[in-house]
Amino acid sequence: MIQKFDKASGARLLMPTSYATATQMERDEHCNGMGPKGLGFLVPDSIYFMNMEEPGNIHDWMYTFPEGRTKEVCDEVFLANMYAVIDAKHNQWGWVKWLRKRRARKYYHAVRLGGNEHFAG
Repeated sequence: MIQKFDKASGARLLMPTSYATATQMERDEHCNGMGPKGLGFLVPDSIYFMNMEEPGNIHDWMYTFPEGRTKEVCDEVFLANMYAVIDAKHNQWGWVKWLRKRRARKYYHAVRLGGNEHFAG
């Protein structure tokens, strides 16, 4: 697991080395942002207008290629990455940041409770 700077969000995100070295074509084959593949339109890629696609893509990759990690670890990295994106924005009001983190926690609970069938480990 490495930490890499994401230019789009301005955050340092945790990710497997295999994700960091994958081509865009490989990522596109296995990742689709937030929500389950084919039903992603039901789950927005943003939390109160803040793009969360990259934390979702990393999470998708980790579910597809767990590399010995448990589902719980993959889900914790997902939450940590969403928080990192939220914390990287310094110009947000405190209550907006609180709302975003609250919504991120809901996304986290959704994968904790409903992601079992998508986890390859």
